Amino acid sequence: MRPTEELKTEHGVIGELLMVMDSISNRLESGEKVEPQHLLLVVRLIREYADQGHHAKEEGLLFPALEQAGIPREGGPLGMMEQEHGMGRQLVGAMEEAAGRYARGDRDAGLDFAQAARNYVGLLSLHIGKENDILFPMADDRLSTEKQAELEAAFREAQVRELGPERLAGLMRTLDMLKEVYLG
Repeated sequence: MRPTEELKTEHGVIGELLMVMDSISNRLESGEKVEPQHLLLVVRLIREYADQGHHAKEEGLLFPALEQAGIPREGGPLGMMEQEHGMGRQLVGAMEEAAGRYARGDRDAGLDFAQAARNYVGLLSLHIGKENDILFPMADDRLSTEKQAELEAAFREAQVRELGPERLAGLMRTLDMLKEVYLG
């Protein structure tokens, strides 16, 4: 499997989380009570799976390889992708803060969570499209077969180092539970 195919597969998982977030936002905006722990689980999934696992592969491995292959960072697609990752992290911080207030009984914080979540869903939906449709095809064209094989190995090492199989399995069980509750 090419490194970009692995990242696209992970984008599919992140897309499922975005659908859960959208459903949670709908419930919060309609005044429906949501299990406070579920908001914190969403934040955990983003921080650990999307950021610590997936974005670490992109920022730490793929983007440097693409820069070496002549794709510019500053003023180019790599810099834009990193900027969007940073914007996502800020929104996750807002979600975490609102989730904490909601867990302490501040029902208005649910609307704050929903707003940050909607902004995150919008940002990531566009971001994933740019990576899948523009950046990853560029990577497939520019990176040699040898470099792609190196990246595949480095991705496997990063997956074990950053998450590990048991932690990854636990995150997937958490996502499955949230999908069952919010997506049916």
